[in-house]
Formats: sequence, C-alpha cells, structure tokens
Amino acid sequence: MRAPGSAKEYEWAKVAGTANPPDWFPDEHPPAPKAVTGGQGIRFACGACHLMSGQGHPEAADIAAMPAEYLIRQMAYYKTGARKDDARMGPIAKATSDEDVRQAAEYFAALKPAVWVKVIETATPPKMFIATAGRHRQLHPDGGTEPIGRRILEIPEDPFRRKSATRTQVSSPTCRPAASPEAKHWSKAESPEKPRHARSVTARD
Repeated sequence: MRAPGSAKEYEWAKVAGTANPPDWFPDEHPPAPKAVTGGQGIRFACGACHLMSGQGHPEAADIAAMPAEYLIRQMAYYKTGARKDDARMGPIAKATSDEDVRQAAEYFAALKPAVWVKVIETATPPKMFIATAGRHRQLHPDGGTEPIGRRILEIPEDPFRRKSATRTQVSSPTCRPAASPEAKHWSKAESPEKPRHARSVTARD
C-alpha cells in the first residue's frame, strides 16, 4: 500500500494492527522511540492511533506539543485505574514500561502541531454512526441528516481514505460540523492544500 505524497510503501498485512504502524513521512518529525514506532516487543505502538505527528485520528487524543510531565501523569492514572478507559488506554498503560512512557512523552512533547480542519456550522449534519473497528464516526450508508443538538462532531471528508488509513499516519481531512447560534449558515475554515495529519485540537462544550 502507498500514501499520496509519500515515497514509502508497506504491505498492509504487516502494518494493519497496532504493533507496527507505518511512518509515511519520516523526514517530517524527529526520530521516534520504539514505543511510538512499534517493532519487536511492542504490542501497542503509540503511533498506531496518535500517529507519528501526535495529532491523532478523531477517535484518539491530539497530544502533539503537550507537556511530557502531563502525558506521563495521565499514563500513570490509566495504569492505576484513576482514569478509566478499560477498552484501550487502561490495558495499554499497564503493558507499557515507565521508560517507554517517558521516551514517548518526550517525543510527542517536542512535536509542533499543525492546524488542519474544516469547520461547518449547521443544525443538521449528515447522519453518522460509530464504527466499532476504529471507534470513529462515519457517514451512515442510508444517508440523511440528524439534529446536531449540543454536539461537536468530526468525520473524514473522504471516507474511503479514512478507512484505508485507520491506523496510519495519513488520513483524509477532518470535517467538523459544529452547532451554530443561528444554525442557518455554513462557516468554512479551509485546511492546507496538502494536509498530512489527521486532526486539530478537539473542541469541547
């Protein structure tokens, strides 16, 4: 498999899981530790969901440029159960050594995040569902719209690219329908012409 703009090529079967994510643009970030890149002895590589850029797919946190101390503390909370995510981060924290956590935290803290999102204000975004495999939202195959309520949603502009790059460094640009006070107009903030990272900082109510 190949990604637009990258000279790298990978066999899908070797990079499809969480242990050995591809690194499509290695020249765009500093050398990453094995906890991020994966390899022998690593079951859950950070780069599989948070990406080598640290900005993550919509279902994973954007941790680029976050303080290393904060990231280390959050992993400690997951490990002790003070912070709960029994489906993903809890088991990952328990399986990751303190040294690997430190190296990964220092790597992500040194990264410079890139803003990359299109914001659309509307009261009726497309109908969506949450895919169980990657825990991310996709457009509903039946089409239609639904009330946005008090939510902020993120979906890929290109569902096919998003699906084919579920655990890679490349993904489709993220479209974020957001609740509008008037709910009558669309407000668009365009992403860079050739985006390579998967999302910007997640907004909250």
